[in-house]
Amino acid sequence: MIVAMNRKQIEDRERRNVAVHEAGHLAILKRFGGQGQAAIWPNESVSEDERSWLGNCAIHIEPGSTEAKAIRALRAKQGLTAPAEDDTTDWKFYVGLAGEAATCMIEAECNEDAVYDIIDTFDEPQYVSASDMEWIGSAEAVTLTVAERMVAMLREEWTSVTEEAKRLVEYWVDE
Repeated sequence: MIVAMNRKQIEDRERRNVAVHEAGHLAILKRFGGQGQAAIWPNESVSEDERSWLGNCAIHIEPGSTEAKAIRALRAKQGLTAPAEDDTTDWKFYVGLAGEAATCMIEAECNEDAVYDIIDTFDEPQYVSASDMEWIGSAEAVTLTVAERMVAMLREEWTSVTEEAKRLVEYWVDE
C-alpha cells in the first residue's frame, strides 16, 4: 500500500535517514577502532530536486593509526572492551558502505531484505554519494557476501547507530 506523505513528513523521513546514514558510518568507524563525529544539517538549497537534509561523518582518528593503537592499549589496560575488528585492512571500504547499508536497514525495518536492498542500491551507484563511493572504491565490490557481513556488523552495532541517530535528530528538533 502506498501512503501519500506531505512535505513535512518527507523532510522528517529524510532527516531520520540522513541521521541513520551518518550514524552507520560512525558506528563502523568505531568498530574498527577509529574515532569521529557525525553531523547533519538542513540543506539551504532552494532546489526541490535535492535532499532537504545533508550530513557528514568526520574522521578524527583512523583505524590502525598510532593514535588508535594507543587508545586500544589504554582501553585494554583499563579493562574496557576493545574495538570488535582486529583487522583494519578493509576499514575504509566498510565505513564507506555503512551509511547506505544503515539506511537500507532502517527502510527494510532491519529484516533480511536489507541485504538485497544494499545490492540493489549499488546496482545504480549514481544514487550513492561521491564521498561514500570514494571510500568503497567500486560498486562491483559490493557482493552478496559483503552485504551480509555489513548487515551483520551493523546489527551488532545497532544500538550505537540508533542512539547516535536519535541524538542527531533531536539536536534539530530542539533547535
